[in-house]
Amino acid sequence: AAGHDVFVAGSNPPAEDCYQAVRKTSLKIIKDNHYKHIEYLMESGSHFILNETQSHFDEIKIISMFCAKNNIPFVMSLFTDEDLKLLSGEKITEVIKYLFDFDPIAIGVNCVMPGTFLKYYNKSSLSFNWGTYLNCGSGDFRDENISCGISPENYAGIVNHLLKKQPSFVGSCCGSTPKHTKAIKKLLDEKIRN
Repeated sequence: AAGHDVFVAGSNPPAEDCYQAVRKTSLKIIKDNHYKHIEYLMESGSHFILNETQSHFDEIKIISMFCAKNNIPFVMSLFTDEDLKLLSGEKITEVIKYLFDFDPIAIGVNCVMPGTFLKYYNKSSLSFNWGTYLNCGSGDFRDENISCGISPENYAGIVNHLLKKQPSFVGSCCGSTPKHTKAIKKLLDEKIRN
């Protein structure tokens, strides 16, 4: 990134499997894990922390408070089930409202199926910095093996629809390939030229 207008994100996942509804780790260990991991990422030159696939509200609170207390810029990207609830049971709208008090760079949703995200997208104004990178798999998050289920061209069509509400970032997640990234890049390049 040196000498370029590039920002490096340090990826901070959940302390346990992001798809795990019932955790086995104590809250103390979860706190210690995030504190140390975020500190290491910042010490290693990250410009901000991308907390991704976060599916438990208590963990989101720990991360948000730590970043805010230590003036660490962060993005929070949430994972929900088909009913737009975190695996800990809270509605996505409740969690997003909570996050506003911590002034994140952006709030996102990642690794959910496009149909699930579109339920939220279609009823929300998204009047804040937001973004998404969706699951392109053929099944859902409970599947042991994930294979591509959405072609790069079809996924680019979904991203094109999402651009109407001006996301801060877009990408693709599980089940995607480099071809999906190229399709998104081609779409964005065309939008810039036009």
